[in-house]
Amino acid sequence: MFNAFNTIRGSIFEDQQRAADLVTQLAELFRFHLSLSNRVSQSLEEEWQLAQKYLAIEQARLDDRLRVEVDLCPSCLGYAVPCLALLGLIENAIKHGVAPDARGGRVQISASDGGEAWHLRVGNSTPSAGFGTGGGAFTGAGAGTGLANLRERIDLSYGNRARLDVQRGGDGYVVQLTLPKLSA
Repeated sequence: MFNAFNTIRGSIFEDQQRAADLVTQLAELFRFHLSLSNRVSQSLEEEWQLAQKYLAIEQARLDDRLRVEVDLCPSCLGYAVPCLALLGLIENAIKHGVAPDARGGRVQISASDGGEAWHLRVGNSTPSAGFGTGGGAFTGAGAGTGLANLRERIDLSYGNRARLDVQRGGDGYVVQLTLPKLSA
């Protein structure tokens, strides 16, 4: 939130329309957060729309240091995902992987149909960092609270029908949610 406000403040004098657009994105994020009290899940499509608002703010803050690649299978857009799961994973990828690296990095977001279940993946391309689990970008400088909370929410909602896996690859980290095919 503080990064968003600082980005907006910096934009006010440089590009007033951009600053106004960022305030709108931030207001929509807050509006959504306030409306979540009665919802446990939503469609991937709704979650992606929310994530795009967050990414717009981060893109303004990080500029060309943040590169985003998206590949969402259209058949997955109607499936249920825990509220704020995608947003939280994207936030972790940026906070613990891309933002601390002066060169920036890439965030990859994908959803694919996997037969009995579907897969939601968020990765970053910064191998020296982690993803907020205690030792790097996805397993990094963070305490792992976000991933631990998401894992607990998944367990409570889906039991053994869902999984959260963190994988380190040669060029970064990937978190994959494997979820049952439930309509939102």
